[in-house]
Amino acid sequence: MMSGETSESRAAHGPAVLVSLVLNALQNAKQGNTKDYDMLIQKLADPDIKEMHLQRYLMALTSCSASLTKQYDTLVGTALNTRWAVCGDKTVEEFIEFLTSLVSAQTYYLRACLRMIVKLFLPGVSKDGHLKTGDSEADLDKVFCHAHEALQAVLEVVPAVPQFLIPVLSENFPYMKKPTIFQASYVKNLLQITKYLPDLRSKILELVIHNLITIDVEIPKHELEHNEAAIEEDHTQFEVDMDEANIAVEASANHDEEICMENEMADKLDILMEILFKYIHEVTHINGEHSVDAGTELFNELLLVFENVILPTHASCHVQYVMFQVCSFDLDFANSLLDVCWKKIEDPNTPSILRQACAAYIASFIARAKYIPISTVQTCLDLVAHWIHCYIDMNDAGCLGPDVSRYGPFYSVCQALFYMFIFRHKQLLDLEEGLKYLRRLNLDRIVTCRMNPLKVCLPTVVKMFAHITRQHELVFCYTIIEQNNRMMLPVATPTSSRAVLNLSFMNQLDSFFPFDPYLLRRSSKFIKSCYQEWEGIEEDEVDEDEKKHSEGEDEAEEYLEYSRSPDATVPGFTPDTPMCVSPGFISSPITHLTVQVNAVNRSRR
Repeated sequence: MMSGETSESRAAHGPAVLVSLVLNALQNAKQGNTKDYDMLIQKLADPDIKEMHLQRYLMALTSCSASLTKQYDTLVGTALNTRWAVCGDKTVEEFIEFLTSLVSAQTYYLRACLRMIVKLFLPGVSKDGHLKTGDSEADLDKVFCHAHEALQAVLEVVPAVPQFLIPVLSENFPYMKKPTIFQASYVKNLLQITKYLPDLRSKILELVIHNLITIDVEIPKHELEHNEAAIEEDHTQFEVDMDEANIAVEASANHDEEICMENEMADKLDILMEILFKYIHEVTHINGEHSVDAGTELFNELLLVFENVILPTHASCHVQYVMFQVCSFDLDFANSLLDVCWKKIEDPNTPSILRQACAAYIASFIARAKYIPISTVQTCLDLVAHWIHCYIDMNDAGCLGPDVSRYGPFYSVCQALFYMFIFRHKQLLDLEEGLKYLRRLNLDRIVTCRMNPLKVCLPTVVKMFAHITRQHELVFCYTIIEQNNRMMLPVATPTSSRAVLNLSFMNQLDSFFPFDPYLLRRSSKFIKSCYQEWEGIEEDEVDEDEKKHSEGEDEAEEYLEYSRSPDATVPGFTPDTPMCVSPGFISSPITHLTVQVNAVNRSRR
């Protein structure tokens, strides 16, 4: 009997003898005598078990897989938790043989086997839950490789694996506060799965992007903006104080420190976004050339993720740039993204919050994507302007004044029009009969309608729009702006003042521009070449009337602008004001927008 032998002698038995011993242990355990069964478990649980002995036990368990019903789940669980993935090829081969035999004979263990494999996509942890420091990168890669071998082997014998795999992958996604190596390893391995399970790629991308967005919304963007501004200022001072040779030495020494983000969550997202951007490029390019078929397939999957995950998300600042990147590969992709957003805007059954988000995406995409040709810009402006005029035809006569809750999508589309015009007006005016084209948009009717979009749209967008349209004698907005400012002035009594202030808050359009400047340093290299920065307007283009007007901001408007962000635009616009858009921080079910103008690059002047 097995109980009368040592562990070493039992393991030294030939396969047939060891199989007999295992079967006897199972039979005895079934009858209540668990001594041999417990010893078998103890032997498999020994962290110092020799590979040769482990191989023989695995061979015996493989032969007994038909007998390993769910009442022996403790033994099976112990076998699954052996350190097989760090062993040699022979042990790995025997374990995978046991694994496939087990799931073929006992489907009850399929989920447990999948969980065991998926957990290997994460670095090892010690008993106290901390990351093991002894494992090298090569050791981790070896374990990951063996895990993928095991998963592919299980897939071959159980075709239904894909329907069980996604929930397991989701359950084991590491918590966002864990060290970066956990998320980075897991994301890399999930993306690796898509190479041999292409049917799951859409769901895996959705899972990855959902978890990246969870990190993204936790990052305080105002802190990133402040840090980047401080670094830019330090670099400017640095270049003034040091000669070129010293600059080169210092830059080389501090390269690693400079590329890391000061904010821990931002640095984590930066690494993960770099992994995702690399993956997208590798999938869509063959030998350095964009593959239309591969690109189209991936884009269609990402478009579904955009609609299901990215578009409805509040305050995401970076993850949406996966769409910005993939659209840069083919203009048809860009047109498809714009088309999806536009159809949602046109559909009155789409929730207002999504229609407003779509307007922001169209505006920001058209404004910031260098690869969008001017012909597409004109098409979008024509569609948007036509929709606005039709909306005015239907609603303006019965309008009693600006009302965000009633006309929210209208104001968002108006703001989108103003924003696209601000960024693209120079290119439009450079066209033959460009000024005539802009006049055909009938902007004057839009700003003078009773719904009064200049009252509701973001003040900095309004000021910039007013400045440019006045300069080219397209629209004169300042009279309306001054009237709107007077309407927002609170009266003397505290109660009335609070009521008026709340009313002005209610009238303020809550929105966002999703393709604001990308602030993550490592991964920004995938975006920079196709991203349009704000070019600014020359200071001498501002006349005295505008300067006088910019000094007349009223108290309520100051409150609204400063309540959004510590870095919000200060009252009083001049064309030297930096233009940058960032989500605000007012509690609201709608995503927020705070617009600033990026500092004019004085080095180019």
